[in-house]
Amino acid sequence: GMRFSELLGLTWDNVDFEKGQIYVKRTWDIYKNNFAPTKNDQSVRFLAVDSSTLQVMTSYKEQQEKLLKRLEIEPEHPFVFYNIKNGLITNNSLNKQLRNMCKKLGFEKTITCHGLRHTHASTMLYKGINILYVSKRLGHSSLNVTMSVYSHILKELEEKDNENIKKIFSEINNK
Repeated sequence: GMRFSELLGLTWDNVDFEKGQIYVKRTWDIYKNNFAPTKNDQSVRFLAVDSSTLQVMTSYKEQQEKLLKRLEIEPEHPFVFYNIKNGLITNNSLNKQLRNMCKKLGFEKTITCHGLRHTHASTMLYKGINILYVSKRLGHSSLNVTMSVYSHILKELEEKDNENIKKIFSEINNK
């Protein structure tokens, strides 16, 4: 659910493997080639990370450290997403990799990095995660932003909730 600029600004010291969380506290400004503040104050946040993802990140970090050491590359900052040839990755290169991965997996449609963010949010909402939590996890400036962006999903969920309410009160009235 992180923005691309937040991913670029992510350094290993902001990944807490023991607590299972990522601290989003800044972005990377590709034009100034430096760290920058998050999009808004609410974008500074801790993100819970599942154990499987942490295992992948642990392995990736170990491989990255070995490769950088072997090639005698010392990045100025301990970036999580670092390309040994060009430094930080670009949105275009990431989307190209995603496109190739989707094609390899036989998906009819491809997804972009920003699309992954939307998929992340949509999945949480469909799985019944509280919209306020989703809004905070995405770093939206307000709940209204989340409600506006995901109004189509909220409409679907409202119809499902209407059916659940009918069922609940039908059961109560039949007792």
